[in-house]
Order: sequence, then C-alpha cells, then structure tokens
Amino acid sequence: MSRTTRRIGRVIGIALVTLAVVLLLVTLRLGTLIRTAVNTMGPPLLGVPVSVESVAVHPLQGRFKLHALTIGNPEGYSSEYLFRLDDMRLELAVADLFKGKTRFKEIVIEGPHVWYDRKLTRSNVGDLLEHLEQMAPAEQPADKPRDSKPAKPVIIDRFEMKEGTVGIKVGVGMKLPLPGIELKDMGRDGALMPVQIVRLIFVNIFKGVLNVVAGAGDLAVEGLKGAGGLAADGIKGAGGLAADGIKGAGKAVGGLVSGIGGRLLGGSGATNAAAADE
Repeated sequence: MSRTTRRIGRVIGIALVTLAVVLLLVTLRLGTLIRTAVNTMGPPLLGVPVSVESVAVHPLQGRFKLHALTIGNPEGYSSEYLFRLDDMRLELAVADLFKGKTRFKEIVIEGPHVWYDRKLTRSNVGDLLEHLEQMAPAEQPADKPRDSKPAKPVIIDRFEMKEGTVGIKVGVGMKLPLPGIELKDMGRDGALMPVQIVRLIFVNIFKGVLNVVAGAGDLAVEGLKGAGGLAADGIKGAGGLAADGIKGAGKAVGGLVSGIGGRLLGGSGATNAAAADE
C-alpha cells in the first residue's frame, strides 16, 4: 500500500470518527432540548405538572422516544398523577422538513395508565377536559404584526395508543382495562396547529377514560354506583370536543372506546369521536 493511499485512508478514518462524534453530540443535545421543552412548555399548555424522564433521539431516521412521560393532577386531587405512559415513539418524515412541512409518519404510546380521582361532582379527568376545551385557538387579531411567524400546521399519518389501565381512586378503588385508540390522517384534510393536535389526542384519550368509568356501573364500590352520569362528568358539550369542529381532525379506526357495561359517552358510539365534519 502506497504512502498516499495510507494517508487518504487516515483522513477518511478521522473524518468518520469526527462525524460520529458530531452526531453523538447532536443526538445528546437534541434529547436534552426536547426534554427541557416538554418539562417547561407542558405545564402552561395543559395547566398541570408535566415531566418526561428521558428522551432518545435518532436524528437521521427522524425517530424520537420519550420515556416515562407524566401528566400531573389539577389542584385538589390526591392521586399520584393523572396520566403516565411508559414510552412514546415518534417518527418524523425528515424529507418533508425540506418542503416546509411537519409530518409525523407515526406516534405510538405504550403502557398508558390513568388515575381517575373524584371530589364531590368533579374529577381530575373532567377538570383537564375543561381546560382542553378552552385551548381552542382564538381568532387572529386584525392588528397582528405582519412580520410575526405563524405556527406551522402538523400532519400525523397514524396515532396509536396501546391498551392500558385506569385506576379509580374512589371508595376502596379498582383497576379497569383502558382500550387502545388509533387515529389516522390527522391534519391531512385541513391545517391543524400543534396546540390543536395536542388537544385532539388528549381529548380522545380522556373521553375514553370517562367511558370506561361510566361503563363500570355496579361493578364498582358504593362510591361509583350509578356511574352512568359520570361520563359527562360535569363537562358541557363534551361530545363535541374530539371533533373540534375542524376539518382534518382525522378518523378513529374501529371503536374508539367501549365501557365495560357498554355505555358510551353521550349515548352514542364513539367511532366517529375524532372525525371532522364531512
């Protein structure tokens, strides 16, 4: 092997090592940035404590993994948390970023668990749903500066939440299965802003929780008997929350949720809970 060939090989080797180090630093930095963003932006967005334990990033593949994401309770509830998941996997369509689009090929939630806590006529889930209802984007003011940059719409090809559990912190308490959810083509037929996507996903999840609680009926302890009225949970207009009155909200695949006793929110099937006006 000639001296020139060895020199070229050495340069290539150094370049590859440097690239690997840069990618490692970028990956570690991105994970820290995402974790910080979730922990700082989550609470004001949802109105409750929000934290994520760790974030793994694979930037070249556009893959992210959030571990141990926890959503706390509104004030006045004693359960440890409201919602916790083991992992959330996100796959971003990297090529679309160069076209000015933000599209996720897939978002999957694994190991979800919800604590349903109640006080008098209210619940932690109901209070959070009320907050989500207030998250509807307001109309843009006419005097908004022209140079302000609007948020970019988001498209999600497929969202899935795997089956989980609901713990009911009423009476002696009980645990019930939480059915999975699958939504497709969210934002494809109309522009959905990030806040609308967050709202749409969580409304579908927590309406499913209320369906499970309502379906418990007489299976529960004295504190939950007659739980058919718990589905509405003090939320006016809860039936229209998921659809959000906007195009592009996506469609639920199969049955969104079904309570143990077969009772569904609002007395109707939830299959179209996330569908937009057609």
